Amino acid sequence: PKCCQLLQKEVNNTYSTYLFTNKSIEIIKNNSKTDDPLFLYLPYQSVHDPAQVPSSYSDPYFQKGFDKSRAVYAGKLSCMDEGIGNITGA
Repeated sequence: PKCCQLLQKEVNNTYSTYLFTNKSIEIIKNNSKTDDPLFLYLPYQSVHDPAQVPSSYSDPYFQKGFDKSRAVYAGKLSCMDEGIGNITGA
């Protein structure tokens, strides 16, 4: 699909939540210039494996005493939550 081709150009070493969020914001901003309705389905994959998240999201949970698994999972949710907030602000 065309959307996958667009994403492939930007994938190198980019956390997928950032990638999906930024592309969604771009789509929303471009669509706002038209009178066309927009349905955007955004299935974040961040809560699934691999268990990776930028440390800026997991570190606060490590500092609260969470074990690695829980800190990373909570960090992934925080990152996704931030992305959703950025999209709703677009």
